[in-house]
Amino acid sequence: MDWSKSKWRLTGLVSVLYLLIPFTLGVQSDVEIRDAMTFLFNWLIAASAVALLIRKLTVRNMWDLTVIGMFVLYLFILYQLVSYIPLSFYLSDGYVGDWYIMWERFNLIPFGTIKNAVLNPLNVDYVIQSGGNLVLLLPFGFVLLKFGLTSTIGRTAVACFLISCSIEGFQFVLNLLASGHTDIKASGKSRAVDIDDVILNTLGGYLGAWLCEKISRIAAGVNKN
Repeated sequence: MDWSKSKWRLTGLVSVLYLLIPFTLGVQSDVEIRDAMTFLFNWLIAASAVALLIRKLTVRNMWDLTVIGMFVLYLFILYQLVSYIPLSFYLSDGYVGDWYIMWERFNLIPFGTIKNAVLNPLNVDYVIQSGGNLVLLLPFGFVLLKFGLTSTIGRTAVACFLISCSIEGFQFVLNLLASGHTDIKASGKSRAVDIDDVILNTLGGYLGAWLCEKISRIAAGVNKN
């Protein structure tokens, strides 16, 4: 089997399905053209980023191919969650471009959000936010180490730290752009920039790499036997 061709076919299949399913649902619900074009715009950015990353991964067997298929889907979902650009919002009537920094959406004090989650385990919002940030880059850490893009767990954690910082930086830019809308506070388009997100994302990436190493050792032991 030509694993390289299979990798690209699977990547293309997952990418097209991720495009077509929401578009089909959007047509059925009479979604506005502006929103549909916003989704297509973001899909093109995400698909380009996916292609650039997947080309660096070498497939040797069916397990690798399966991991890549799941990773491609994960990358699209990750982009949707943390980097989606609300283009239609910027093109709406209320957008005047009078930008300002929304300091109330910043948290630069470490462990504040994490502490709230620990001290208030029954508060679903805190738990979901912290738990979500913990697992956000776990697949990234797993794949980086598995396919040799990083060589150690420590370097994988550093890579995930840099990825998380990039995400928070981009969300700062999105916040700045969103502030130009007259109805920004009621729109729900602003994003929080939180140092605890970086901490949890990095820890999640570390756990992903650790999990990859453990699975590799178990698989090596099984093969020896």
